Formats: sequence, structure tokens, C-alpha cells
Amino acid sequence: MADETVSIELTDEMKIELGDTLSSLITGQAKLQRLFALADAKIAQQDVTIAEQNVRIAVLTKLVESHQAELEILRMRQQGGGIVQ
Repeated sequence: MADETVSIELTDEMKIELGDTLSSLITGQAKLQRLFALADAKIAQQDVTIAEQNVRIAVLTKLVESHQAELEILRMRQQGGGIVQ
């Protein structure tokens, strides 16, 4: 089967409409790219915020564990007949 080339003659009105359509598509693509860039920036900022919160949680967890250990020591001292100073 041989490839056949089909030639279509466009009117000036069709050429203008085609140009307008292409221009609109290019503008839409640029807007979409800006939206994706904005979304990527927001996601990156949220990742930073999450990382900061994870650090805070880790610090607070260590603090709670430390206080729990101190409380356990005090309980053991109280059970042993008094608080040793």
C-alpha cells in the first residue's frame, strides 16, 4: 500500500482561525505550566513544614521520655522508703 499525500487548501479565514486556536493553546499551555510550577512550590514548602514538624515531634518525644524516666526514678525512691536527695 503506497502512502498518498493529501493536500488541503486553507482559506484565509481558516488560516486565521487555526492561528487563533494555536495561539490559544500555547497561552493555555503556559498558564498550565505556571500552575504546575506553583503547585510544585507549594508541595516543596509543605515538605519543609512536615520535616520541621517531624523534628519538633522527635524533640518533644525525647523530652517526654526523659520526664517519664525521672518520674519512674521518683516512684522507685518513694517505694524504697523515702526520697533520697
